[in-house]
Amino acid sequence: MKTIRYSKVAAKALVKFDSKTKERLEEAILEIARDPIIGKKLKGDFGKEKLRLLKVWPYRIIYRFDSLFLDIVYVEHRKDVYR
Repeated sequence: MKTIRYSKVAAKALVKFDSKTKERLEEAILEIARDPIIGKKLKGDFGKEKLRLLKVWPYRIIYRFDSLFLDIVYVEHRKDVYR
């Protein structure tokens, strides 16, 4: 399992969610840490940064990983994540 690191934006976003939503998102993040290729690769400018996406309706977790770390870059509502 990879070490999870949160960007300032992602950490700030997770604090704002209600407990039920936060629990769902944290479970999904742990699942990503166990198997980081479950999310789909993003294209365009996001793809250049090797970002991936996992959907946890109606939220999106955008992340990247390497051999040691899982970096959670964004956790946003689907309508705001790509802006």
